[in-house]
Amino acid sequence: MKSLLQQLKQKIMLHFYNSSKKSKIFLLIICFLSLKVIEGEAQSSTWKYKTPTRDSVIIKISQPDGICGNPEVYVAQALQGGTLLEASKSNPAKRFKAKAGVPITVEFEFKGAKNIYNAKGDFYYNFLDVDGPQTIHWYTASESEPTNQEKSVSFDFNNDKSIQKVKFTVTFNKSASLGYLYTNTGINQTHSNGQGPTGQSLRLYIPFIITGQIEEKISVLGKAIQPMVPYMILHAPPGDGSSSETAETKTSCREFSTTLETETVHNADVAVKIGIAGSAGLFVTTDFEFSVTFSAKLTAGDLAIKSNANQTCVTMTKGFSTGAMIGLKGSGDVFMGYGTDLDYGIYRIIRQDAKTCLTSLDSGLVYAPSSNARTFFMTEEQLLDDIAYQRSVSARTDTTVKARNLAANQADVWEKILAMNKANKDNPSNSLIKNITFGKGVTITEESGVSVVNTNTLDVQNYLEASVGISALVEVAGSGVSGGYEYTNKHRYGNTTTNSQETQKMVKYTLTDDDAGDKFDVKIVRDPMFGTPVFRLESSTKSSCPYQGGYQRDQPKLKHDGTTNDRITSLKNPIGSSATFKLDICNESNEARSYNLKLNATSNLNGAVVSASGVPLNGNDLGQTYLVPENSCLQDLIVEVKQLSANSPLSYPNLELFLYSECEPDIQSSVFASIYFGNATAVENETNNDLLKVYPNPTSGKLNISFGSDKNIEFINIMDMSGKTILHAPIIDSKSIHEIDLSGLAKGVYVLQVQSNGKRQTQKLILE
Repeated sequence: MKSLLQQLKQKIMLHFYNSSKKSKIFLLIICFLSLKVIEGEAQSSTWKYKTPTRDSVIIKISQPDGICGNPEVYVAQALQGGTLLEASKSNPAKRFKAKAGVPITVEFEFKGAKNIYNAKGDFYYNFLDVDGPQTIHWYTASESEPTNQEKSVSFDFNNDKSIQKVKFTVTFNKSASLGYLYTNTGINQTHSNGQGPTGQSLRLYIPFIITGQIEEKISVLGKAIQPMVPYMILHAPPGDGSSSETAETKTSCREFSTTLETETVHNADVAVKIGIAGSAGLFVTTDFEFSVTFSAKLTAGDLAIKSNANQTCVTMTKGFSTGAMIGLKGSGDVFMGYGTDLDYGIYRIIRQDAKTCLTSLDSGLVYAPSSNARTFFMTEEQLLDDIAYQRSVSARTDTTVKARNLAANQADVWEKILAMNKANKDNPSNSLIKNITFGKGVTITEESGVSVVNTNTLDVQNYLEASVGISALVEVAGSGVSGGYEYTNKHRYGNTTTNSQETQKMVKYTLTDDDAGDKFDVKIVRDPMFGTPVFRLESSTKSSCPYQGGYQRDQPKLKHDGTTNDRITSLKNPIGSSATFKLDICNESNEARSYNLKLNATSNLNGAVVSASGVPLNGNDLGQTYLVPENSCLQDLIVEVKQLSANSPLSYPNLELFLYSECEPDIQSSVFASIYFGNATAVENETNNDLLKVYPNPTSGKLNISFGSDKNIEFINIMDMSGKTILHAPIIDSKSIHEIDLSGLAKGVYVLQVQSNGKRQTQKLILE
């Protein structure tokens, strides 16, 4: 990688320049001036120049960033090119420090005396006996000559010994490795024989290193596509009627900045600045705010986000809520944020190391939003689903490199933020808000502010479309990809800075549950990254419908005839008869619970007739209900399996029966029964499932199906998850690949069934 670091290591020189033979004598006097730091203050420094007669010139400069090193002041008699050329060779480590666009306050105090003689005694000088306006100027300059005189300030010297003061604000509009501030003070020179006085000019030069961006306007090099990134996470509380929501008309601001990960020799990251896109290019600014306004897709909500270079503010015009958690994978947390397309350009920046005081020329990235933001409100379940989708897109070979990279970058962000969210919630150092216990019939409503004290960073890969500007980014950081370029941003989530109406809270949460026997002991702590309340269940919690932590009240267990074996095989059953086996319906909870026994219809593709204790399980949506005492079993339940007719298949492999809690089907226990009639065996009807190829899967409509070299496919069935056949497609032509159109079906999960030579295979199918 090419580095732009250029150390400026030229040594400073005190140079005394005169344009006339007569003025050389005067310079002998000025040479006696010595520089000494006499005072150091927070945000300011003071320098004192002493003459042999102890009269002084005091210069005091106040700066936001203080002074680096031991700056030296350049003294000369006249403003000429040669003088400034010599001053430009001064060591940048000994120049005063300023930042482009940031005002510094400069205070001059002058005190002088009359009749100061030179060493030979033939001339004497009076510092302050020239009446009229005197000036102080400042310049920004290139490395060779000064340019652009910025301003002058006038003040009067009086012919006395009083201290003359002037105080003003200096702003260097552009960065430069060399800038000047100088005084132009009138001095009279008189010969000892009485000739004169002759007017002379004393100029005092103060060299500056002006850090910051060099150009105000830069060219647009291309478009960067930013993944969506969260700016707030609202955590879901426990309890099936509980929720968190944001209060309306509240604003919370926090430090938020973006830096560019670099590989140059310095350690500091290069800032990524927000700019304004104009017809002539990008304008780098520190005042621009980028606003995003969008509506929530969940319970409610409108809000606006405003971002500048230093902070991001979220204003709620309507609140949004986590909603209920029932049926959600993971947690019910809601993630809110946005991503956008960005016009980008490269700006040059002058930097100064705070420790070594050495300067360098570097490059940074500036961007401006070029389109409407892509906003999102997503639960953890939706993020997990989108990760699977984005990973499938990134793995496809029938799409563009750009689409694959964008999908991979977005999936990376989701995975990182889910991992960070879990770590943030589990952090043992989280600050405590309060402890609360509740159960059925109790509703608790509390409010909380949003407060962040820790700083976190999220690394985000950004994709740049290929353009003439790509090569310039090698100087920043990143790597090339086919058809484009990628670089890494560090999104810094900093401290909260303001909350409007501090006495009012931004987050309101309600805790309630309707299940008798549930008990929630909740420790409410602060999310260290997003500042919102986190609800942590203690081990003494008991929960069900859904299970959210603590003691699990529903614990169904299905056993085969008193054993723990979950596989049952029954061979050589007479054709036209039935096969039976015993099951134990068990409850491993310490309280009585009701469970349902059900047949998984998708496992019964050959159409066996199944019943339990004489109750049919085919087509029974809920299954058969059993009340089971605590820590006990209902033993020897008879399950019967028979053929639908004499012409029905002889093999029924892997019939799944499962015991579950009706209010939470994910808590279940299963056994698998393989029943064979006549001389059918477990091997006879099984084929190598690797032969079945289905693509693309997921699909948006068109589906290609192949069965290896077997061209004798008899039919293709598409079934829903209840086992109902949605589509039956007989195959009348002999070819190895068949295409079917599913565009008329609703999006969702289906089961694909393929029969060839009397053998059937199934595969899960996703239609999107």
